[in-house]
Amino acid sequence: MQPARRVEVPRGHTLLMKGPASARCVSGKVDVFGYRPPANELVVARPWKTLPIHALEDSVLEVSAGPGSSTELLDFDAVPQEWRDLPRRFRSGFRVAFLGRVDSGKTSLLLLSMNERIGEGPIAVADLDVGQPEICPPTTFAFAEVSSPTYRLSSVKASAIYPFGFTTPSYALSRSVELVRRHLGRLAERGRVLFNLDGWIDGPQAVEHKASLVRALRPTDVVAIETEVAGELLEACRDVGAEVHHVTRPPTVPRRDREERKKAREMGYAAALRNASLRQTVRSWITYYHVLSDQPIFDPERYLLEVVRDLEARSLDLGFEVPEDFGTEPDLGRAGAGLLSYVLDEGGAVLGLSLLLGFSREKNLVRFLANHQGPIKYLRMGALVLSQRFEELHVVDPSSLSYGR
Repeated sequence: MQPARRVEVPRGHTLLMKGPASARCVSGKVDVFGYRPPANELVVARPWKTLPIHALEDSVLEVSAGPGSSTELLDFDAVPQEWRDLPRRFRSGFRVAFLGRVDSGKTSLLLLSMNERIGEGPIAVADLDVGQPEICPPTTFAFAEVSSPTYRLSSVKASAIYPFGFTTPSYALSRSVELVRRHLGRLAERGRVLFNLDGWIDGPQAVEHKASLVRALRPTDVVAIETEVAGELLEACRDVGAEVHHVTRPPTVPRRDREERKKAREMGYAAALRNASLRQTVRSWITYYHVLSDQPIFDPERYLLEVVRDLEARSLDLGFEVPEDFGTEPDLGRAGAGLLSYVLDEGGAVLGLSLLLGFSREKNLVRFLANHQGPIKYLRMGALVLSQRFEELHVVDPSSLSYGR
């Protein structure tokens, strides 16, 4: 971080701060997505995130900037008035789904809505954006009970996290809806819920997927950010009695390119596996599942080998050779890689992420990186291959796997 500098922000102006950076208000009063930080509270913008710090009165901020960060002083409120007015239009028992493309501002508008209504009581937040989630690691979805305002959703602690296995629902549409219905279906019967949907909305399959989620979650309101709600999706909204609100995407909402979104996910894996250690345990002590099935699999080595074969078929050179027969032991660890997997409790919730490295049939052992400290009884094997520096290397297309058919 560079040395802190003081920035004067006149009333009605906004300091747009792109991370990695931080700021504290040393005089005056400011607003960040409806949250009013107390004097001297540090407000942090993570890499590839942008925070609009709006001055409610003449204010002075002390700003510290990291490499690649930036600040811009705007002479207007970066949050549109229609956004600020919207939360008051929701009824008392609201269930609101936020719909929009990637980087359209869904999380920001959800956060603003949460902060505007949190004074009336706790709110449940369900994060279903498996590619760019805020309250859980990428490839998972979660819900949380929130009782106080905050300027960033990532500070909220998840009540439960569930594995999906992919960074977009397009890999497994029916599975995505099935898991949401199973684990979050009860939220359709309660009020004061906010749903953050993923940004895949273009094309008939995406529309069908969002319509299925609407029918599963039964929102009272659907907020569409610069997105048309028509056809099957509009029909689903009408079926559940959801009011549709169309709002614009502010020009100050930054768009990240694919590489920046990938880097953000990799930071998420690294955070979830922070302080992970190499563990080795008896293979038969663990019950294994693969990413698309709830039935235990009794030959997890073969599943891992199919992942390795898929890597070879797609010409990704990770430094290993695929054996000819299934009796040979697959080992991603020797190539400096691992299969992103999920340590589960008995109910299927995530206790922690794991990087599955390989098996030893002869010794009846399994090796993995994990930071879960307790015994591991259930492991769901995923579809994403990461390096041991948590870089995304490859995602396995489910249609390429013959295991379990």
